[in-house]
Amino acid sequence: MSSGGDLLDTSIYPKILEDDMSVNPLNLYTSENLKADLAKGAGDKPAPLDLDDQSLGQLLGILTDVHGPNSPVKDIPRQKLADPEMIKLLFDKGWLIQAEDKQDKLRTNPDARGAVQALLNPKTRIQLILGGMTELAITELYSADGYKDDALVIYSHKEQEGRHIIHPSLSPSDVSDALLAHLIIGPREGLVFEQAMRQDLMLPYLTVLDLIYARRLEAKLRSDLFPELTFTADDLLVRFAEIRLGEDLMWLSALLPYLFPYIQSEMGAEEVPDLLGQLAEEGLLTPLEGSRYQPNDFSVALSEALLPTFAYASLAIVNTEEEGLHLAFLVGQNVNLVVKVDAVDGDNLVGMTGMDVKQFSKILFDLGLPESE
Repeated sequence: MSSGGDLLDTSIYPKILEDDMSVNPLNLYTSENLKADLAKGAGDKPAPLDLDDQSLGQLLGILTDVHGPNSPVKDIPRQKLADPEMIKLLFDKGWLIQAEDKQDKLRTNPDARGAVQALLNPKTRIQLILGGMTELAITELYSADGYKDDALVIYSHKEQEGRHIIHPSLSPSDVSDALLAHLIIGPREGLVFEQAMRQDLMLPYLTVLDLIYARRLEAKLRSDLFPELTFTADDLLVRFAEIRLGEDLMWLSALLPYLFPYIQSEMGAEEVPDLLGQLAEEGLLTPLEGSRYQPNDFSVALSEALLPTFAYASLAIVNTEEEGLHLAFLVGQNVNLVVKVDAVDGDNLVGMTGMDVKQFSKILFDLGLPESE
């Protein structure tokens, strides 16, 4: 796995959907069939919990483990589990079960032990982002035993309400199912390609794609058959500033840095001319007289295929050293796009791959395989 970097700071996000944790633990986008499968799969697994600070402290008290440095509940002190009502709740929810040899005694469900260990001292963190043109949902999962079946735990802290939502015993297949249900809405064929570039070229190139789309929209409003697609560095900076001022996540130059924290999110006026020159060297732009540039046919086709973006997702799976896998997925009217960042010679190389729906589905399905596979 490649170097992952920090997960996203979820406090800066716009409206985030409230998860229906009891039926659909990962998100609201899944189909009715998948919701039914999730409900049937619950079996003997501990059920979701909705706790206040004191109750969460008692839940943590079922183990003697101390809080690790990456614990999402490090501010909640462990307490002795002594409250009869809390004990009854944990028994009713399957976190405590009857001891096989002593019917009058209770013991901790093994899955429940794993869930509490994941909260106290996670070894793996997973961040799943699913979004569309109007909504965005972020789910944080933790595991004490890697990316494995029944080892993932959703934890969500509703600070204003003083509530802690915990959904244990999830598997990589649940993550894959959510991605498949959300993203398989794009073209069956679509634009198929592979393109890689240094991460410092990514932001100006995304802004070029945004500018192409904006020029096409403006031409359509004026009933012009041929939009003006040539531009200068100043034109690009103006478009970039307009996108930032509008705080619209659906432009590529705003969306990709959001999903990938190691793609730079700002570019200075003094560096843009040089960056455009490097994009021209990559063959993505054609330099013209008067310091103007013309996007090549591929760039125009990619802008047309990807904008507007109907659905997007990001999946980060990292260890305690923040190393791991980080992928982004974008679906437009004529492309299913996978974006990956790899560390190469001390720099981040961004790879973009357009796939048909069969390849796209296989990538998403493979993300449901446990770590050992």
